[in-house]
Amino acid sequence: MLPFTEGKVILITGGALGLGRATAKLLAPVGARMVLADRDGEGARRAAAELGVGDRAVGLEVNVLDWPQVQGMVEETVRRFGRLDALVNTVGGSSGHGVKGARTIEELEIADWDRTMELNLKSVFLCCRAAIPALRANGGGRIVNTSSVAGRSQSQLGGPQYAAAKAGVVGFTRQLAFQLAADNITVNAVAPGPSLSERVTAIWDKRSEESRQEVLTRIPMHRLGEVDELAAAVCYFLSDLATYTTGHTLDVNGGLYMD
Repeated sequence: MLPFTEGKVILITGGALGLGRATAKLLAPVGARMVLADRDGEGARRAAAELGVGDRAVGLEVNVLDWPQVQGMVEETVRRFGRLDALVNTVGGSSGHGVKGARTIEELEIADWDRTMELNLKSVFLCCRAAIPALRANGGGRIVNTSSVAGRSQSQLGGPQYAAAKAGVVGFTRQLAFQLAADNITVNAVAPGPSLSERVTAIWDKRSEESRQEVLTRIPMHRLGEVDELAAAVCYFLSDLATYTTGHTLDVNGGLYMD
């Protein structure tokens, strides 16, 4: 495991499943204290309990699109653990994910555009807005956001709304990093390619072998990523090695997109 100061307090959104849950699993052995927030409160509490670290991890039911709930999430984190050292934003998704042939702009429902922007971009804005005062009061900290290969290049599966939202996360990350550098708060992002999260696996299992091969042939490593491989990138940005890295988006995609 990377060098990691024991006792850091880390708030992870989308903590019940996927990247959020995988990140928590990697952080548990190094003494992190964690709040796993998710709209699935039962799932968040179950994920926290499965870490086996006792009261070092708690699960909260939070709708990260509801500003009062987001404020309450940060306040509860500070109340329980005394401070906040890092925020990890993993909430996201797209109504067009899995649609064969990216959904065209003419076919895209306006409600789908709005919902995808809210899930992937507004949620990051709200959570950062609520967390920054607590990070600043602590003398600094870390923010890690989740973009996507769709936001770095284009989306084969998610459509224009998903690509635009994830590109927005990259731009927001850079701007926030610039504004918060003097406060000793680093802001970075991870941009995953297709990976075997619970959500993607459910879609992947329904695809034909021919369809799977169409996806895999575009990836130089010829496989989907494991969610732990993505979580490792998040943990780098949280680790003691990343003190001088800010405004960066790390691509973790098996070579699908290279910058």
